[in-house]
Order: sequence, then structure tokens, then C-alpha cells
Amino acid sequence: MMKMLLMIECPNEPFNSLVRAGKVGEVIERILESIKSAKRRSGDNRGKVGVR
Repeated sequence: MMKMLLMIECPNEPFNSLVRAGKVGEVIERILESIKSAKRRSGDNRGKVGVR
């Protein structure tokens, strides 16, 4: 099993509203699914490793 670390930045709103509504998990799952199906490669992102 391959593990990865994902760093994301989210604005406080709408993220806080999603947490209160209990929907943030659904959104994160959709994002992770889109990353799985996308062509992935790691690279340097202004001193940070990122996925393109």
C-alpha cells in the first residue's frame, strides 16, 4: 500500500459551513477520487512538493 501526504489550503468559508452541515467528508472523498483518476506526478511547487 502506498501512502501519501496531501497538503491543501481551504478558505474558512465555505469550509466551516461544510463542517457544520456534515458534508466536508463527501467533498474530501470526491477530491481524493478525482486525484486517483487523474494523471499524477510529484513535483516541486515553490519549495513544496505537490501533485500535478
